[in-house]
Amino acid sequence: MLDIGCGPARMVRAAVARGLHVLGIDVSETAVAMAADAGLPVAAGSVFDPLEDEGRWDVALLLDGNIGIGGDPSVLLARCAEVVATDGSVVVETAPDAGVDDVYDAQVVDDQGLSSATFPWAEVGREALHVHARAAGLRVAQTWSVDSRTFCRLVHTR
Repeated sequence: MLDIGCGPARMVRAAVARGLHVLGIDVSETAVAMAADAGLPVAAGSVFDPLEDEGRWDVALLLDGNIGIGGDPSVLLARCAEVVATDGSVVVETAPDAGVDDVYDAQVVDDQGLSSATFPWAEVGREALHVHARAAGLRVAQTWSVDSRTFCRLVHTR
C-alpha cells in the first residue's frame, strides 16, 4: 500500500500493524520526520518523483482530501495509475459535496496564525471523480460511505 500525502502516517501505522508492505510519502519534512521517528516506513517527496516499487503497488491511497495534490486531479490520478500494478487500485476519499470540482490556490495556516506559501489544490466530489478517472485511464469500480466520508475505488480501464 502506498499512502500518498501520508502526513503523520496513521494509515501507514495501521498497515504495518497488519503486516502489509507499505510506504507513506509526503512533501512535509516535519510530518515525515515524526513518522520516521516512530519507526514507520515513510519517505519525503512528491508522488510525481520516482518512487520505490513504482508500478507494483497493489493500492495507492488518496485520503483526507489528497485528491487535491498538485491542483489537477486528472494528472494526479494518471500518476497514480502509473504507480499501482495493472491489477491494483487507487482509493480516493471525495469531497462531501458530490458535485464539487474546483481548483484553487490554498494555504496552510498553523495554530499561531503563520501561513505557508500558496500552492495549487483541488476539491473533487464523487460525481466529478468519474470524469477525472476516465481522463487518467481509470474507472470507478466501487463507492462506499463511512460516517459522513465517501470513498471510491478506482481500477485501470485496460
